Amino acid sequence: MRIRYSGQNNAVAQTAGVDLKLFGEFVPGTDSWISFSWMYSKEDILNDSYQVYSNTGNLLGTVYPGYISRPNEQRYNVSMFFQDYFPNHPEYKIYLKLVWSDGLPFGPPHSERYQAVLRTKAYNRVDIGASRGFLKGQDKFMDKQNVIKALWLNLNYLTYSILEM
Repeated sequence: MRIRYSGQNNAVAQTAGVDLKLFGEFVPGTDSWISFSWMYSKEDILNDSYQVYSNTGNLLGTVYPGYISRPNEQRYNVSMFFQDYFPNHPEYKIYLKLVWSDGLPFGPPHSERYQAVLRTKAYNRVDIGASRGFLKGQDKFMDKQNVIKALWLNLNYLTYSILEM
């Protein structure tokens, strides 16, 4: 994505948001969480306007666009992460991650900023992953060195991704 700035400091903007995350352990020794994020980010470019004409070419009036969404405004994001491990082998973990988020605003290429009122489709995603931990005191090759206390190898797989209308 390319974001173009005017460089003239000719806008007034408002941005507010909240990011909440609830941590827990469904299985002792593993992290799980649910997060919710909300963001409001609008801008008004000063003295911008455009003329509206009828099909016959008559001037119907002038439009002053006012506040429009900034390019980084992703209004909501909900994520869930669940993790578990194999019985008697806590060094082998698996996880499931779900993401549901709003699309980003955009406009036609090489157009005026007030025309950027479209929004990409909502985004849903499900990931499955596995990891193997190598811990000092549990793995022989980790005991032979003094620098690293723990090493984790991860394998992630995107199982499902869809863009909604």
